[in-house]
Amino acid sequence: MALQSVSRPHEKQKMTRAKIKDGKLAITEKAFQAQVIELAHWHKWRVAHFRPARALCPHCKGVQGLVCRICAKDGKGSICRVCRGSGYTWRTAVEGDGEGFPDLILIKQFSETSIIIAAELKSQKGKLSDNQRRWIASFNSVPGAIGVTWRPDDYDDVQLLLSGLPDIILEWTKRV
Repeated sequence: MALQSVSRPHEKQKMTRAKIKDGKLAITEKAFQAQVIELAHWHKWRVAHFRPARALCPHCKGVQGLVCRICAKDGKGSICRVCRGSGYTWRTAVEGDGEGFPDLILIKQFSETSIIIAAELKSQKGKLSDNQRRWIASFNSVPGAIGVTWRPDDYDDVQLLLSGLPDIILEWTKRV
């Protein structure tokens, strides 16, 4: 069996894209997500994240900086209101009620039970959409499932939850 190096996510090493704002450490949502995934893997959770793909703007067809004929015709300005002039939009392939689906799905099987965590990750000042709130509430209504919103300042709680046994995890959910 090959040996592999193991990093220690609980030491908060994954802050390479962090910035200082107003005297506080500010980490991007993407960097925070990488940190949470690494921590979850460290504690033997299975993790799923569905990345969006870059797609041509349905209005501009990928032409950057030109006047959008559709937006100009609507009288709403010359820059495309869909892609804001970039020529591209982001799309995640989903069907049904996928809009607002949580960023991460984590699952861990213990000897007598399994727990699923649906985590919506936000930057420190990021706002939840109504659909994201509904998804979190839906997960919280299912026995054995936990719907949470995590921000960088919640890292200690994230670590506690992901490192815990089922009784610790269930106790943690009672105080949320």
